[in-house]
Amino acid sequence: MPIASGSVSQVYKAKYKGKKVAVKVRHPNVDKYIERDINLLFFLSYLASFISPAMEIPVSETSMKKTLTDQIDFTFEMKNLNKFNEMFKDNSEVYFPLPFEDTTVESVLVETFIGGNPVTYY
Repeated sequence: MPIASGSVSQVYKAKYKGKKVAVKVRHPNVDKYIERDINLLFFLSYLASFISPAMEIPVSETSMKKTLTDQIDFTFEMKNLNKFNEMFKDNSEVYFPLPFEDTTVESVLVETFIGGNPVTYY
């Protein structure tokens, strides 16, 4: 049973090599849905720009596709987690999960589990 779910993935709690981990699994075909939605968004923006040029999207379609595609690639997220952990290694008040590089692929990220309270708790 997932412990969290979003538009891109679900997160599960598991054990790996004797450690409690979080396993983030991308929903099937998310990449195709994102591409479809971007194509539709730019088409509608193109039509709306005839009403007002201000309705045109100020970034290129290619740029937006690259940005969103990077966000659903969990190997990219793993690299960012490694950067954050390096940047904050001397700060005892900030924690980021440690990714397991040997099990992380584009659609699955395995990382140490860090418990906490939801924002609504506060």
